Amino acid sequence: MLKKYAVIATCLLLLLQANAQQVSMTTQVPPAGVMLKSQLWNMVLVNPGNSPVTVYIGLSLLSTADNRPVLTATTKRITLMKGARQLTNTDLGPVSYTYLSPALSNDMDPNGMLPAGNYMACFTVYAQVYETVQTLAEECVPVEVQPLNPPQLNTPADESVLDMAYPQFTWLPPVPLQLFSNLQYDFLLVAAMPGQSPYQAIQQNIPVYNTHTGNVPYINYPSSNITLDTGVNYAWCVVARNNNEFIAQSEVWTFKIQHQVAVKKTVTGAGYIRLKNYADAAIAACSGKLSVLYENENKDSLVQYSIRLIDAGFNGDVINGSAAVAMGENYLDIDLGGRTLEDKRVYLFEIHNSRKETWSTRFIYTRPKE
Repeated sequence: MLKKYAVIATCLLLLLQANAQQVSMTTQVPPAGVMLKSQLWNMVLVNPGNSPVTVYIGLSLLSTADNRPVLTATTKRITLMKGARQLTNTDLGPVSYTYLSPALSNDMDPNGMLPAGNYMACFTVYAQVYETVQTLAEECVPVEVQPLNPPQLNTPADESVLDMAYPQFTWLPPVPLQLFSNLQYDFLLVAAMPGQSPYQAIQQNIPVYNTHTGNVPYINYPSSNITLDTGVNYAWCVVARNNNEFIAQSEVWTFKIQHQVAVKKTVTGAGYIRLKNYADAAIAACSGKLSVLYENENKDSLVQYSIRLIDAGFNGDVINGSAAVAMGENYLDIDLGGRTLEDKRVYLFEIHNSRKETWSTRFIYTRPKE
């Protein structure tokens, strides 16, 4: 009698295993772009058998840079009836995540974004038949997390002619910033040959200046480097990296140095940013204080100013204040110390006078080192 029951149990086990082994999986992970962790779980599971199968899914996310896992995850158990079933994060949650890399542990929100980079997502469907865990299906898909926009070059403007031999280069970070746990930049400047396109020059020519700028979106051409020549068409670009892994390259812009560049003498007010009453693409860099030159053509003795954060799609007043002025040129030093300004973000400074005019400049704020 016991032998008969053993045979029946064995047959049932084999039948369940046969049904389970027929389960198939088709992942629907976006191949590239900004990606939430929840999007990893878009898939279709198919159970062609007549018996229901209880399964759970494991994920191992590997960095293609070194093939090491940076994240693992396990879903809850679900029951598959006969046929195909479309699944999402809602069906499989709560999902248990284990973070194996500092690059991902900065954002441990299950609904948060994956950091920028190239990955291989490997999924495994498991079923537990009595006390045995079986692997029913496996699939690996490449995942490329990219920013919406690469770094945006700002100054000097494309195809501009400069009256300075040692210019400052500025750019805007790639967005969204939440994708980056350790955003860094490489700056590249080359001389383009006659008949050579800017992109060919960047790819083929020996750099005039090539450096790593860290996480600051600007750099001053150093006076210790070779002087930029007049009449030469220079091309420059910026490469963004996250944890030393290539993320995106900016456009390639060009500029020339004007003939007979005048040597600027040191005068009172040197280093002050002249405010303008029209939109200007230029961005200055400052730390600790903002030094501006405002030309008062009215009889105003007091003007109001505001400072607003304007990058990352945010536009709202951060600081409001007033400054005493006289007729003519006014050299104003706006103390930014102790303010709520965020490090390495782009702000708009505006002065509003009695004529209802607005004089402004944009600047990147760098918090002073303590």
